[in-house]
Amino acid sequence: MGSREDRRLNLKIGLAVLLVLVGLALFAYRPATLVGVSDESLAASLGDVGPGSCVEAADSRWECVIEDDPSSGNRRTLYVETRAFGCWDAWSNPELDRGGFSGCVTFVDLL
Repeated sequence: MGSREDRRLNLKIGLAVLLVLVGLALFAYRPATLVGVSDESLAASLGDVGPGSCVEAADSRWECVIEDDPSSGNRRTLYVETRAFGCWDAWSNPELDRGGFSGCVTFVDLL
């Protein structure tokens, strides 16, 4: 049988390990909360539209040029607004405030 001090130490170590694991899981799920949204991570989150395709137009607003069909060369601009936790809303019409589709930057998008 372990002493009372040994049990307390084991409990503290177990709680510390649990907190580290929870922190790592949260970072993997929503890393932009800590590191922010970059042009490259946003482009990857949109479907890897290509390097340099997203430019920050204003605070939390981005413009990303994508190719609808790479063989035809047709390109269009997506207007993207980032929200809390690295999530975003995207739309094709600049007259709209929001709409279209949405998503979130994940750990994979940072790679």
